[in-house]
Amino acid sequence: MKQWQTLVMIIILCLVALSGCSLKLPAVPLIPDRQQSGGKQDFLPIRIQGAEAWANGKEMQVRAYARKMTQYWQIRQGPALLGELTLQQLALSNGDLYYFLRYEAVEDGPHQLTIKLPLDLSGSTYRFIHYPHGLNINSSQWSEPQAAADLPVASVFLDQDGQSCFLSYINVYEKEANQVKKEHYQLGRALKPGKREILVELPSKKNHLVEQWGLISKQPLVDWQQESVRDALLVGDLNRVRKWTMEGALDITPDSYYPSSPQSFFINPACYPGQQFMNSSGARFFGDMVLVALYATADQQNQQGYWTVSTRSNWLFSEYGLPAGYYDTRWATQAALLLLRGYERYEEELFLQAAEKYGRFLLDFAQTHHFKTRRGGYLVWDYGHEDKKVPTHVSLNHLLTEMNFLYELYRSTEKIEYLQGAEKLRLGVKDSSRGWPRPEADLWYAYLPDGSYGLQDYPELTLRDLRYSQYLIREIYGSKDADLAYLIRMKSRGLVADQGGRE
Repeated sequence: MKQWQTLVMIIILCLVALSGCSLKLPAVPLIPDRQQSGGKQDFLPIRIQGAEAWANGKEMQVRAYARKMTQYWQIRQGPALLGELTLQQLALSNGDLYYFLRYEAVEDGPHQLTIKLPLDLSGSTYRFIHYPHGLNINSSQWSEPQAAADLPVASVFLDQDGQSCFLSYINVYEKEANQVKKEHYQLGRALKPGKREILVELPSKKNHLVEQWGLISKQPLVDWQQESVRDALLVGDLNRVRKWTMEGALDITPDSYYPSSPQSFFINPACYPGQQFMNSSGARFFGDMVLVALYATADQQNQQGYWTVSTRSNWLFSEYGLPAGYYDTRWATQAALLLLRGYERYEEELFLQAAEKYGRFLLDFAQTHHFKTRRGGYLVWDYGHEDKKVPTHVSLNHLLTEMNFLYELYRSTEKIEYLQGAEKLRLGVKDSSRGWPRPEADLWYAYLPDGSYGLQDYPELTLRDLRYSQYLIREIYGSKDADLAYLIRMKSRGLVADQGGRE
């Protein structure tokens, strides 16, 4: 038997030599292979120094494109509890690894917790986003590549032979009301490259969250030669203007929210960086972060099927009495649409299940929270709260977003109830179409609870929604909707008027 095995091996080697070919491992695809759902990437081992770390639990989940592990430690000094440390990791099926560290100290103190990550940055260069004209994604720029001897207090992309990383700086957030987090950038810290390791030094601040996260790959995460890639990363930011936390994407709180400051952030269910990267191509980083965003969005969906806005809108509170933790139909629908498109790209059943769960909730909400039009169409209220049912205004952009999502959900599932729900909303748009145009130009923003139309509309948002609605209707029915065409004309005229008559 051994002679036969030896003979077969000799024949194989001869064939390879004669063909002049070399044996190569298959390339790792940018979009993960569904058959590799077990994943090849090991979880990142860390070392904790500066205090005693008592293991306090571990959770494991296996999903189609990632293995997820979350570990918890109590940080102690003798019998005294200093704080709690959490490490969440996603080992993606393409071999890349996402990790997220969070430390919450019980008391202020001079002690710091040091986490050692086994990453060798020797020979690597880094880039980061800087803001020459203030914290604004419209004017941010990329730094030149620099040697990674020392790192700035900024999120950085690092590139070296055989490895590519995205590493955030150490963010220090004060915990405010309504799950708002106020960044104290002056307390933030840079990562410290060590000998074949990175030091993550986490300060101890009571009532603060200290967070650091990263994405690690043995392949290049970004093709820096592509301008479109660089521009998309500037919009996504993930540095000072838009941030990432364990539960999802963070946006700066508008000044009409409570609490609010230019340094305060809230979790926006719409997950705009996830949307940005879903619509971008040319970088491995996009695909990785889309999966991270999709799994985070699915995890944050509540039992009823929707996503809440944890903070409080002063306008909605004063106008309708809606407290913090309200339902925003547009933002929640955008979260569900992100999941639906994630399903269409990856065929991950979890994403479709979450999208359908929201779809069923939206149908129920529309039936019980609407103004009825003359032919039985629905003008669905923009906002809701599980503890307070009160009629709110109906903005055209919210209504169209809900309708478009139901049309897309119907196209993905072929379930008639989603088409019927979309048609109820479409009938509401058609019945109200002559009320939306303003006398001079443009469209009103909202249908108000007293039956009138009013408020200033966004310059282009509603027009994009109208055009996409028309596209979906033409795809499903083969012809355009005349009332939508009318609203598109009226909105376009308003846009031209705002531009001084320039097309």
